[in-house]
Amino acid sequence: MQPLYPYISGGGGLIEPFVNWDKLIRCPYHWADDVACMYEEKIDIGSIKRDSYFMFGFHPIHIFLNTASLEQYENAKPFMNDVQKLKQKCGDSPNGAKNILKRLLK
Repeated sequence: MQPLYPYISGGGGLIEPFVNWDKLIRCPYHWADDVACMYEEKIDIGSIKRDSYFMFGFHPIHIFLNTASLEQYENAKPFMNDVQKLKQKCGDSPNGAKNILKRLLK
């Protein structure tokens, strides 16, 4: 398995899966939606090598909201128990979590 150097918004250094003390395989991630929404620099999905290890982490709320910025998420938090109002906080950014996930699944 050839490791890949991660993007600035996703981690730091050369990382790859490893076997933990309890014999579980741990798969560190290079990119996470909750961290990426805090940075201006966005990931270029097209530049990721499909034959290399590159782990993504997605949270259901960020997929639902298509979160692209921390501000968007913070504005939605008061409505977590009201789905109708929460739907009004969904974004349409191409750099939102939902749209990034869709591009990855193509």
